Amino acid sequence: MSRSNPYKRKPRAARHTTLVVVEGETDEVFLRHLKIHFGKDSGSRVTVRSARGNGDAVLKAAMDSFEAFDRRVALFDNDWQPQAKHLDAARKRKIAMLRCFPCFEGFLLAILGEKPPATSAECKQRLLQRIGQSLANPQTYESHFPPAVLAARGPLLEPLAALLELFNAPI
Repeated sequence: MSRSNPYKRKPRAARHTTLVVVEGETDEVFLRHLKIHFGKDSGSRVTVRSARGNGDAVLKAAMDSFEAFDRRVALFDNDWQPQAKHLDAARKRKIAMLRCFPCFEGFLLAILGEKPPATSAECKQRLLQRIGQSLANPQTYESHFPPAVLAARGPLLEPLAALLELFNAPI
């Protein structure tokens, strides 16, 4: 019978890495919520960064990151159309682009089962009325967006399905 040395370091397996760049703080907190619930033992390491700007800033931040990532994803609102030069450059660099219609708050309303209003301001107002808490607080997502709701709504919403797929979550 062969024995192995228990003190010998085992070879480390290379992990798949993904960079997700988002527009703002609420997007970042939501993705960290997803990461907590769906990212454990998934075999993929997801890094979330906020560009603190519009779609142009998100695409530039995704393109300008010098770290080596296997995959790059840009998540931005559909209410602001990025410049064509940024879109073309992102396509050339194979950056996946996910758009929330009409905005991220509208995306959250769709997860809750509501039809989002047409404008970003109306979406923000309706979501604040519905939730009544700050979207920058991680506890808000724990109480209003539990993993069971996210997994159930995942197949119905294309951006959510794509985000869950980043974590190799069972849908």
